[in-house]
Amino acid sequence: MKLNLRNSLLVLLTILTAQSFAQLNENFEPVQGQAMSVRDALIQQNWHLPDMDVNPEGTTPIDGAQSLATGPSYKPDQSTGMITPFLDFSNSEDLQFSYNIHRAVMPTCRRWFLVYIGDESDNGTLIDSVEVDGTSTIPVTYHKTIAGYPGTYRIYVNFRGDGCNGRFVVDDFHFTGNVVSLPDPSHLDANGTVMGIKDEKESNQEITLFPNPVNAAVNVAVSTTKNQSGVIEITNINGAKVIAENVTLNNGNNNYKINVNNLPSGSYYVTVKSEEGVSTKQFIKVQ
Repeated sequence: MKLNLRNSLLVLLTILTAQSFAQLNENFEPVQGQAMSVRDALIQQNWHLPDMDVNPEGTTPIDGAQSLATGPSYKPDQSTGMITPFLDFSNSEDLQFSYNIHRAVMPTCRRWFLVYIGDESDNGTLIDSVEVDGTSTIPVTYHKTIAGYPGTYRIYVNFRGDGCNGRFVVDDFHFTGNVVSLPDPSHLDANGTVMGIKDEKESNQEITLFPNPVNAAVNVAVSTTKNQSGVIEITNINGAKVIAENVTLNNGNNNYKINVNNLPSGSYYVTVKSEEGVSTKQFIKVQ
């Protein structure tokens, strides 16, 4: 009996070890005998899937019976995407997944996605930005070798768009690094901009930008309900932070003038972070 018990414990330990240090290979297919949905099962495994679901109405799976797809609406600063559990990065790891647009969109309606990695302190780093041909529904394979980030991170693929109803469909998500068990963070702060892995608290502050479009300086009017410190950040359309200023917010109306004269023409986002929450507004920079 002692020998059998010892052997059973060794087998159990082997199984647990294999589960804790397995590579990430997710095809978004149901597991035989599993009662919960694929999406619920992924969330239980520490995935975050803001505005994503399996086989939403109107989509066709890329491979097999099921694929993951985004919601129907699109805007340039949305947090829609998929965030993996924590992964073990060596000096070089490979990320790969298939994707397409479920319905072709007009050439004027952009589609793109951003790839971030986030550490245990929730700090995110943008490592890739991919412009997608939304006029085609043919599946494409994305592949990237991630080097120079040894340690423990999670991957965030953030899908964005500008108009039209064409969902991203994703399948066959593979990463060569092992899945590791770590406490699950509440959010990922990607390049200084909270990307909304979990719902952020409702903000009591209101912000207004003027003029818009802007040439040299943008005025940021912030209305708050108490005295507090905060930060004003400006990010470009790819999510990269280009300006950050610490500010003191007084109860009531506040106005700050931010010099953007050196920024290239294009779309930008002003984000005000304080104890009362996070608020974001878009402006257009012109020469």
